[in-house]
Amino acid sequence: MHYVIGTQIVVEKKLNKVQPGMSSSQLRQSLKRSKFEDIQSAFDIGRVYTLSRIYKKDDSIVYCFTDGIERTEVMFDTTQSADEFISELRKETVPDYEEVYRRMTH
Repeated sequence: MHYVIGTQIVVEKKLNKVQPGMSSSQLRQSLKRSKFEDIQSAFDIGRVYTLSRIYKKDDSIVYCFTDGIERTEVMFDTTQSADEFISELRKETVPDYEEVYRRMTH
């Protein structure tokens, strides 16, 4: 689990077409479909959400986000899937901790 309580996310409006002046990063993002589009639809575009709670429910991991007024709960199969969701929104890369551990122990 890379992201912890207090992590903030913002769901941005998806650019659906190529527009003049777009950077190469924006072009890649506009052509790439997210595997998390269904989850992203639970959030209001442009609003800042803070991760407020993580807990296990049956066979899922529930991540609770709050915008200061409302709470949005999202269920993931694994913490790795949740990390992928958050890292995509934050435009970050999650380190491969298993690889780091392997390098440190060999």
